[in-house]
Amino acid sequence: MSNFKVIIDSRKVLRKPDDLPPDTGCWKNCTCYTSGNGMQKLTMTCNVVGRDRYDDFRDFLSDENGNFSGTFTPVFRQQKNNGNVTRFIEPFVAYDSISDSVFRFTIYGTFLDDRNDNGGQQSFFRNMKLLCFRSIDGGKNFAKPLDLSEIYFRDHSDGRPLISCSHLLSCSDGKFRVPACFYPVEDKKSSWFLRVLSGEPDGEGGIKWHFGGIIPPPDGSNLMMSEFSIAEVPGGLLAVIRADHPGNEYFCRKYTAFSRDGGENWESCGILRYDDDTPVYTPDSCGFLIRHSSNSLWYISNILEGDRNPYFTRNTLSVAEVDPASCRLKKDTVTEIDGRQGNDLEYMAISNFSCYEDRKTREIVVESPKTFQSVNNDLHDSKLMEYRIKIIQQ
Repeated sequence: MSNFKVIIDSRKVLRKPDDLPPDTGCWKNCTCYTSGNGMQKLTMTCNVVGRDRYDDFRDFLSDENGNFSGTFTPVFRQQKNNGNVTRFIEPFVAYDSISDSVFRFTIYGTFLDDRNDNGGQQSFFRNMKLLCFRSIDGGKNFAKPLDLSEIYFRDHSDGRPLISCSHLLSCSDGKFRVPACFYPVEDKKSSWFLRVLSGEPDGEGGIKWHFGGIIPPPDGSNLMMSEFSIAEVPGGLLAVIRADHPGNEYFCRKYTAFSRDGGENWESCGILRYDDDTPVYTPDSCGFLIRHSSNSLWYISNILEGDRNPYFTRNTLSVAEVDPASCRLKKDTVTEIDGRQGNDLEYMAISNFSCYEDRKTREIVVESPKTFQSVNNDLHDSKLMEYRIKIIQQ
């Protein structure tokens, strides 16, 4: 049983920028605070079309009370050259309390022969860079980006680092950590693999960077492990990981792994389960672990009642409490945040979301596109939603 009650306090449509082009697709937000105890926030927005084609990045910096004026700073727009398109992909912003810095992480690369938003995918993976921008003045100015790929290549030659649906976790050992995926070098690895990137202030104003050990798939499996979220739990670090099953298009499970040494070594723990030992069915790539100020741990995800095609069933978004001892979800706490209604198009999706806790209200805030598509994936409508979740101790 849980000591907490969940209330979905509000669901509202956020206003998109007025100057968006007519071909705008899925507009999304990522928000963070800019200091350790203030109310000022930074929101980075962008437009997503096609197969994860991001564009039109903007920063909105609030006033000291957390109110936004609508004034924005352009960050990046796609660069086209004879059919090749250079883009930022999968960006996020986050405040780290350890270094007292705001970070922007993104992957940067060129889609060669990028026709109809479907070409050039493999070429992008082969030339992409993992970039980190750092601000030490509360998100007002960012330094030139650091290429974290170069740091990885100093010690490894098995793949190229990237982020996807990632986030930053400030940890109790004085380091911050970021979930990272890796696109394999074909003669070294056969599938994507995972590590945790850690950063630690070096005492001279810089950051010492380090990539931890590979997170192993469950014993004997050929699952493709990809996006994951991390949280501190008693005794170590918990990872909840998305996995695709080759040959089974109706597979939507998550797996867990545990590290006792900050991500250097990992133990595979198997399928993510409820506290009654039944499996959790969740198809999304953006599943998010968030520690509330009540010290309770929550998992936000597209939670289903059974296996489905993971790419066309992200039509309900839920939150559930994580038992810190067993690292399982408490089944009686699963609460729907939003979902498909009777008149909605079949392929409605609530995905590409990000989360933070509001320091004033102590609500968990989820910002997510809510898209409506036809059977052939034509985008009919897209709303940018804000959901507010109250966590009440009983």
